[in-house]
Amino acid sequence: MQQLLGSTLTKVEQNDAGSPGSIKGPGDYRKVDVDVLELLQKTQIIGLFFAAHWSGPCIGWGSLLQSFKNEMNQETNNFLEIVMVPMSGPTPDMIKYLGESSQEVQDEEKQLLDFLNSCQCLMIPIEEQHNIEQLKEKFFVQELPTFVVLDRFGSEVSKDGIADIKKLSKQQLITKWSENFKKEQLQQL
Repeated sequence: MQQLLGSTLTKVEQNDAGSPGSIKGPGDYRKVDVDVLELLQKTQIIGLFFAAHWSGPCIGWGSLLQSFKNEMNQETNNFLEIVMVPMSGPTPDMIKYLGESSQEVQDEEKQLLDFLNSCQCLMIPIEEQHNIEQLKEKFFVQELPTFVVLDRFGSEVSKDGIADIKKLSKQQLITKWSENFKKEQLQQL
């Protein structure tokens, strides 16, 4: 799983204006690294949320997934973690061409972090463009939003987590999404 996600993920926290590492603008943020191995010890299921900050459906599903995750985790003791795979934001090429301190780059990053903060999920760092592209190809992402569900070992549980959420009850989702996890556990014994 660490090969898929990298060694660290990013989350944002609201910050006091002017604090180290903060992103300037309304509701300043600071980026916080989250160790992937520690995350995998605490959760059974990882939902990869392929999304863009400018997409209305992505914005809508971002907040719905956050509520869904909170409800699931209240009932199941940290069953689910959502990791956004950003399909927008300041790319390394954009930063190289315009410069890290350009207003356009800062605005793009601010909009992405606003979206991440509203979703309250983790994110593959935008600087990890090669990981983002590999994930997009591996899971054949053709449209946004896409929500791919994996167990903690990196095995695909569902190609279309959004459809699962729409048609299955929470208990049915837990059962469906846990099947691979239980098989993997048994194989390790």
